[in-house]
Amino acid sequence: MEKIKSLYLHIPFCTWVCKYCDFNTYAVLEGLIPSYTEALCKEIEVVARRYPVGPLDTVFFGGGTPSLLSQLQLETVMRTVTQAIGLRPGAEVTLEANPGNISAVSCLGWLAAGVNRLSIGIQSLRPGALRFLERLHSGEEAVNAIRAARAASFSNISCDLLYGVPGVATTAFLEDLTAVLAERPQHVSAYELTVEPITRLAQEVRAGQVVMPEADLQLEQYWSAAEVLAGAGFDHYEISNWARPGYRCRHNLTYWEYRPYLGCGAGAHSLLRLDDGSSERFWNVKGPQAYIDRVAAEGVSVAGRELLATERAAGEAAMIGMRMLDGTRAAGAFPAERERLAAAGLLVEEGETVRLTRRGVELANQVGAAFLR
Repeated sequence: MEKIKSLYLHIPFCTWVCKYCDFNTYAVLEGLIPSYTEALCKEIEVVARRYPVGPLDTVFFGGGTPSLLSQLQLETVMRTVTQAIGLRPGAEVTLEANPGNISAVSCLGWLAAGVNRLSIGIQSLRPGALRFLERLHSGEEAVNAIRAARAASFSNISCDLLYGVPGVATTAFLEDLTAVLAERPQHVSAYELTVEPITRLAQEVRAGQVVMPEADLQLEQYWSAAEVLAGAGFDHYEISNWARPGYRCRHNLTYWEYRPYLGCGAGAHSLLRLDDGSSERFWNVKGPQAYIDRVAAEGVSVAGRELLATERAAGEAAMIGMRMLDGTRAAGAFPAERERLAAAGLLVEEGETVRLTRRGVELANQVGAAFLR
């Protein structure tokens, strides 16, 4: 079994769940955070004994809103990770945070706990867009959050933005992007606002209360952002991600390069790579209280498992690897699919590597699905 060097830690709590979000998140449950933290530490200790994990190259606190953890709770989790698994020198430790939770004091506490990469969920700077998205911060607070992180000596800051928001023109979206870039982050993620089936946004769209932008406008905003980011010195290394040289998200590269990882916390997923080329995927129960109870009783909270045969695992590796703009070698086992997609103008073949064309990027989900059998 391949050694595991990446750990994802899910913190499912939010002050408010935005209407477009379909992640495993819960509002008004902050009272569970102390017992949840205890359960998370126990699960980390158990999986450290059960799987070939560590020392770790990356740790990622995702959510939800991990910045709702107190400094002491975060320190407790990080101490457990360090003692039970271990960190390599220079390991990347990311914390997702909302602007409203970011201050000089909180940033210094996160740094003291061992966090060295901050991912800030800005989404927009526009008052109207923020109201539509149900974000709890203002544009000014978002900018001040970046400045507070930098003043506290965070040297690896990532900012998330959404494009394709109803009512936001391309010029306005690019103004927001330019304002964020003026604060000198090292990494930017730009995601299309998608209508996920079980969200309140989907209900509003079905009821005709919200009309989403046309695909042409979404693509215009996407490629315009790519042009602005390239001009600012950012490398477009994955479909939705740009980084200054040396600042690609190492944790997310684990996923895109189909390397093994462990996930702890409610609803977290894990992937094991087995010696015969097959993979095993498993995932935890989703509810925070159910997770706490299961870990207390069993030490882990696995809800289900799936074994992926060698060909299926290879297909998943190719599908996910296609998201890398530099290309991937993972599609080597699928010569017929490569040839067909290249003939359609969706892929470029460069020796053993294939990469998406511009049109391929626009149809990346369909391109990737061609490798699944």
